[in-house]
Amino acid sequence: MALTTIGTVALRLKNFVANLMDVGLTGILVERPDNSLSIAQANALGHTMVEVSNELTVDIDESTLATQATLAAILAKVIAAPATSALQTALNAFVAHGTWTPATAAAAADSAVISASATTVRAVVASNSHATDTVYLQFFDSATVPADTAVPRVPSIPIAAKQTVMVDLGGMACAAGLSWASSSTVDTKTITAITPLQVSAELVS
Repeated sequence: MALTTIGTVALRLKNFVANLMDVGLTGILVERPDNSLSIAQANALGHTMVEVSNELTVDIDESTLATQATLAAILAKVIAAPATSALQTALNAFVAHGTWTPATAAAAADSAVISASATTVRAVVASNSHATDTVYLQFFDSATVPADTAVPRVPSIPIAAKQTVMVDLGGMACAAGLSWASSSTVDTKTITAITPLQVSAELVS
């Protein structure tokens, strides 16, 4: 066995024994098999060496191990903490499947109310059925469709003729409700003279 290999084996064995001690082993008894690294060779390389064989006997200090009661107590504290519980509830709601509204495709329109109360929007899908015109889809934090010149909740979404888009809104919160309109202008609402859009939104609350 080359000198570098001998040193590597000795170091790995030393680290192995140390790792076992770290997890609660209070005693270790080992013997050396034939043709293994000798204690004298290991000591010459500056390593503490023990004799090893194919059997390993250990004593485990059970007082250092977590018990079922201990784990139950930890879990109870986590659940009982209002802040932690609220965060978990919010996380569960966010990762759960949302409710698409309307549930089935509605007739093309120039505007509509999706929710008349507070809601959170994860995503929207919209289709422009018009043959030639591009329109701007606008969303409003409102339980009704607002009058022209209203400023949309997020930047307008341009939808070209005969195109369908899907937009991830990442959980857009709307305190009053959610409505949309088809606009001919990008910055503020100017209702279109046509009724081109089918719109559905995934609501998570």
